[in-house]
Amino acid sequence: MKGSFRIKGIISVFLVGMLMTCSAQSVKEWPAGGVPYPEMLEQAKITLNKLDSASEDAVIQGNGDLHSILYAKENQIVLRLAKNDVYDARIDTKEDKELARIDIKTGRTSRELDLPPSWNKPYPLSINFANVEIDYSGSQQTTIDVFRANANINGGEIIVRALLQDNVYYIKTARNLKLKAQPWEPIPPALTGSNDGVQWVKQDLPPDESGDWKGMQVVTAMASKGENHYIAVVSSVEVENPLDKAIALAKQYVQKEEVAVVEKHEGLWYNYWQASGIKLSDLELSKVWYRNLYFARCAQNPKSQAIGLFIGPLLQPLDGWHDNYTINYNFQQTFWSFLNTNHVEFINPYNKVVLDYLPRAQWFAKQTYGVEGAFYPHNIYRHEPVNPEECKSNNNRMFAGGPWAYTLGLSGFLMHNLWLSYKYCPTQEKLNKIYPAIREMARFYAAFCEKCEFDAEGNLILGPTVSPEHMPFGVYNCPFDIAFMKLMFEGFLEASEQLNKDLELAQKVRKHLNILPPYPVDKESGYLVDRNSGKPLEYNIPVPSTPVFPAEQITFFSPEQEKELFIHTLQNIKTNGNNSTIMLAVSKARLSTPDARLWLQEQIELRTKPNGSLRLSRQWAPFNNFGHYTEMFAVSGAISELLLQSVDSIIRLFPAWPKDEDAKFEALRAIGGFLVFAEQKNGKIMDIQIISTLGGDLYLFSPWKSIECTSHNTGKLEILKVDPFGIIHLSTKQGESYSFKEAK
Repeated sequence: MKGSFRIKGIISVFLVGMLMTCSAQSVKEWPAGGVPYPEMLEQAKITLNKLDSASEDAVIQGNGDLHSILYAKENQIVLRLAKNDVYDARIDTKEDKELARIDIKTGRTSRELDLPPSWNKPYPLSINFANVEIDYSGSQQTTIDVFRANANINGGEIIVRALLQDNVYYIKTARNLKLKAQPWEPIPPALTGSNDGVQWVKQDLPPDESGDWKGMQVVTAMASKGENHYIAVVSSVEVENPLDKAIALAKQYVQKEEVAVVEKHEGLWYNYWQASGIKLSDLELSKVWYRNLYFARCAQNPKSQAIGLFIGPLLQPLDGWHDNYTINYNFQQTFWSFLNTNHVEFINPYNKVVLDYLPRAQWFAKQTYGVEGAFYPHNIYRHEPVNPEECKSNNNRMFAGGPWAYTLGLSGFLMHNLWLSYKYCPTQEKLNKIYPAIREMARFYAAFCEKCEFDAEGNLILGPTVSPEHMPFGVYNCPFDIAFMKLMFEGFLEASEQLNKDLELAQKVRKHLNILPPYPVDKESGYLVDRNSGKPLEYNIPVPSTPVFPAEQITFFSPEQEKELFIHTLQNIKTNGNNSTIMLAVSKARLSTPDARLWLQEQIELRTKPNGSLRLSRQWAPFNNFGHYTEMFAVSGAISELLLQSVDSIIRLFPAWPKDEDAKFEALRAIGGFLVFAEQKNGKIMDIQIISTLGGDLYLFSPWKSIECTSHNTGKLEILKVDPFGIIHLSTKQGESYSFKEAK
């Protein structure tokens, strides 16, 4: 194979930087080792014939903190700016009813679980705080180069970059530019001015009436020199005086050499693209993988505030669910695909949200259910004060919206990415950091189970709950809850054993794990359903399939009868097409259903916008116009699942890729911290190479009856035993690379 998958270059990269990937809080600076399949990145460029529609044609750009959409409007090209930490975090709870109390044993609630009046306020909300307007009425033909991260309008008349090295946009054009404030009625008008030739806009976001949230400022400053224009953005979350900092940053950049600025920006993107790559016989699917990894990097970096539901400003602010962290799937899905594509450090902002919210989740569990532990509600807002006990607002500034806030499985689902961030990079440091949240979630679930009734077989009757996004509250044995409680309990038990902590709690967890109820099945149809005595529904979130993915309780290696039940359900499940695409795609891939690849491809085609991103729903659903949904960037992870899986720590190669189509990949990441390189050609899997970044036990579902392994470090060759389930086991050493091929 050409270059042995660049294995020597990859190993040198690993030796300098791979361990850093697991815990680094900044963008990694890898030595040059070569980008896998650069020709695929070149072909992933996006070409737009027009920029008229902000929701369909707009150019998406960003550096993982600062982000934007670029579109045409009334003889102008408009750059609308947003930033992950710029969020009007006011919550007006003064008209909200007292928080509901839920009696687990009886299922009774202290009041109706309706949406509180605070939900109907225009805030909390992410803010479009400033725009750059470029006078222009020429051709809108635009190329988005995802490899080098620039947007080029009409052959270079306007070139726009969101610089990766700083919160600065660089626009090169001879056209006239104006920096404008973006008025919005709920916030005070922005201040504008000019210092030493630097234009600026200063936007204040006011505090809560109670002062629980102190408010914030964001400053946008623009400096120009000839055709080079630099727009710097700084918030008071970052520095005490954002005005001085933004002006200084813009002035600093206008003095830099253009070549040096561009080289630094493109070099950092080059580092990003070194992490992994794919090359498929299906060129269009390859393009989707690269484009959505590009969008994901535009949305998030490892050290910024976690992004919400949308990249770029909301297009209809009052219709965007407050651009919050919605944890019955949206928030988790946005970050999930960073893991198997080998960008594990980019999940750090997600973990920070979960850990920072922990004191409030503990308080909420006690207030609502009267038990210890941590329970996370359906919606989490940015910049929440850590300790609710110190909040003066009504209900201690707690928002618990409608029945959805009380879906029992939410905490377990939130734990999923937290736990995977450890499993994909299993270091003691990582486990110690996330363990407090895992322990408190397990404590809540154990306490909840203590109060549940039992069925005739001695299993728990799990509830009351609400099937996520399917009414009403007060149902029992929802598969979403059962599966995520299993995931939560199993993860906690593994962590407890690894750290030798909380052994008494572990005994309780083990007891409850063994008596969780079976998944409910409708006897008439034979399908899994979302509650006891339930009937098949048209689902929003595909609740019956969640035990396959994301909860990972039903796998390719599950008993055949159990697998067949879930495959039968997957083949017949009805959804409204809104919130199910990625979950169903991965579920099908995990069980290797024959339609897995084709089904995903069809869903992508139904949802692809001209700008390369995916609509949330099928074409023309009204909420497709709210903005550009970050959760859909997870399609890169779903495509990766066709090529590599490692659920239950068993690596499977090309598990859902057609045998008659060629495909290859480099450095996709598996659980255990293994980087995998493989190729399928002419219906056969060729040689396999795996780097063990941290050492430990490697399990591989062998594509051959007899398999030989060679260590690149020692040159030692051995024939490995394939067990009755088709799995080989190898004890690996940190930093070593191994080749596998069919033994003759």
